[in-house]
Amino acid sequence: LHLPPPSSCRSKTPLYISIHGGSLTYGTPKKDTLFCRTITHKLSCITASISYRKSPRHTYPSHVHDVAHLIEAILSDPEYAGVIDTENIVLGGFSAGAMIALSLIQHPEWRGGFLGVVAWYPKVDGTLVFSDEQCVGVDRGKVDVRMKEFLAAINWGCGRGVRLDDPMMSPGFMGIELVPERMLICAGREDMFCSESERFVERV
Repeated sequence: LHLPPPSSCRSKTPLYISIHGGSLTYGTPKKDTLFCRTITHKLSCITASISYRKSPRHTYPSHVHDVAHLIEAILSDPEYAGVIDTENIVLGGFSAGAMIALSLIQHPEWRGGFLGVVAWYPKVDGTLVFSDEQCVGVDRGKVDVRMKEFLAAINWGCGRGVRLDDPMMSPGFMGIELVPERMLICAGREDMFCSESERFVERV
């Protein structure tokens, strides 16, 4: 947890939850330390940078459940129970972490539980592969081809029998009624996930 300076603390402080990326297979909350510290000091909020068990040993939906359990633990912790503004919680994540965030907001127990969601370059359509023309929105030669290697890692994260068009696995298929009123999706132009994020935003 990253806490704002005492001089900026309020009786009830907003909470931003950050979920790290890493194709569901690697990464730790430490990789987002600079981002979280910046958010904390710029917005005078509490920032929680959290993790999840990794694939291929742990597959979907364990990642979503892990994040849900950690959020529950933070909100029930007596040390923070009287400090966090439970009406002002924003969920965010990077890449695979963003995918988890967009999955969690669909879960019946968490619908309406967040003021908003911020998804940084998320993977929202698991049915696409690198060879699909729909997978990229720019000249193939300009796309970060390293992302092709990460797709295999993301596929490891799918449990047996999981449909790739399941909205919990591919948030781009979620029903419009489940999309939160406040949602920000940030996609890089030369990120191979950019065009699928654009299509998702246009649809909702």
